[in-house]
This record gives sequence, structure tokens and C-alpha cells, in this order.
Amino acid sequence: MSGCAFFQDQFGPCPHPVQEGSFCFWHTDGYKDDVHVADIQKAAQIYPAGFRLKGLDFSYEKVLGLKLPLARFKQVNWHACEFTECDFTGSHFIDCSMTSAVVKNSTFRQSHFLRCSLLRSRFMECDFYQVLTESGQWETCRFEKSILAAAQMQGMHLLQIDFSSSAFLTEESVEKRQYPKWRQTHILQCVLAGLELNFMTLHSCNVQKSSFLDCCFRRAWFHRTSFVDCEFDGSADLSQENFDGCELNARTFENLRVLVPELTSCQKVE
Repeated sequence: MSGCAFFQDQFGPCPHPVQEGSFCFWHTDGYKDDVHVADIQKAAQIYPAGFRLKGLDFSYEKVLGLKLPLARFKQVNWHACEFTECDFTGSHFIDCSMTSAVVKNSTFRQSHFLRCSLLRSRFMECDFYQVLTESGQWETCRFEKSILAAAQMQGMHLLQIDFSSSAFLTEESVEKRQYPKWRQTHILQCVLAGLELNFMTLHSCNVQKSSFLDCCFRRAWFHRTSFVDCEFDGSADLSQENFDGCELNARTFENLRVLVPELTSCQKVE
């Protein structure tokens, strides 16, 4: 018997005993639907990184202090669960579903969400720095005092998401010149009021009935994006250049004309 063949630069080799040259249970693919949270926590105390967890069900679990950086979660169900002070840095979430969950003081820095569904969940004081989300659907969620600096979204559907107490810029993101970029994303009835959205990019997005009240948009860039029934009252640093190549319906156009008198009617659509 020898240690697992899994190796990660930051954590070194995995010490879980296996046959020479093979991978341990935690670093192999395959369903782990009969695994309990206590089993994962115990194994993670020996070696936390790179777990491959498929088919798990975290429903109704209350988890404190779980450290699973660089993990791979696939087809995992997170229903009515509560996670506090957990670390999922650099992890991948694929085809996962989170419903009515509460996540507190946890980090998802540089993680990747692919085809994931988030519904009626709350994230309080969580870190999503440089997270990448693709082809997923988030609905009726709140991000409270959380960090979404340098967040990248591609092909997402956001419905009734409240970001209003979170941060899209931090000292780290400004220093590294890493800013939010949302592409081909549908944004419906979302709240982004009172935020610093400087340097943010919206490319080929569809924004409807969403609030940008009292936001700062210094050097923000919107391209091939449509805005329907959106509110920008009290926002700063907007100009004609922000909306070049964009489409605005009549209500959005009239709302913006107060802030950006130079807007031309060519951007107005019925």
C-alpha cells in the first residue's frame, strides 16, 4: 500500500492509502451518493484538496467549517441546507442545484459554476472573487454583503436577484485590473442599486425591469445590450459612449435622458 497518486502543488501528494499508482476513493470519478457529510469532513482533515464528488445530496444538512478547495462537484443537490465558514476556493460546480439554501461567511473564490441552478437562496458575506458562471439559471436569490468583484458571467439567466448590498469592486480587483464581465446574459427584475459598477462590461445582454439606482458607472462599457424598462435615477458617470450600439426602449430612454442629455434617438426602440 502507498499514498494516492493525486498531487497538487499547494497541498502536495494525497496520503490516503491505496494500491501503488492508483487514486483513492476521494480522487476518483463515479457516484458517491451514499457518502455522508461527516465522512467528507473526516477525510478532508487528512487531505482537503481536489475531491471529486458526484451525485451527493446535501439536503437539510447544516455544515460548519468544511474546507474543500479545488473540488469537483457534479450533479450535487443542495436543498434547504446551511453552510457556514466553508471554503470552496477554485472548485468546479457542474449541473448542481441549490434551492432554499443559506450560505454564510464562505468563499468560492475563482470557482466555476457550469449549468447550475440557484433558487430562493441567500449568500451572506460570501466571497465570489473572479468566479466564472456559465449557462446557468439563478432565481430569487440575495447576495448580502458579498464580494462579486471580477465575476464573469456567460449565457446566464438572472431573475429577481438582489445584489444591492454587495461589492463588484475591491482594492484587489482594482489593483489587478480585474473587473466584472457579463456576456449573453438575461437580467430580469434584478436589483443592482447603489453599487460601484465602474469598469463593468455588459456584452450582448438583455436587461429588463432592473434597477441601477444611484450606481457609479465610470468607464463601464455596454455593447449590443438592450435595456427595457430599466431605472438609472441618481446614477453617475454615464455618457453617450456607455450606450453606443445598445437598444433602449422608450421608458429607459426617457429615464436616461435626464442623466445623459446627449443620448440620441437612434438608440431608442419601441
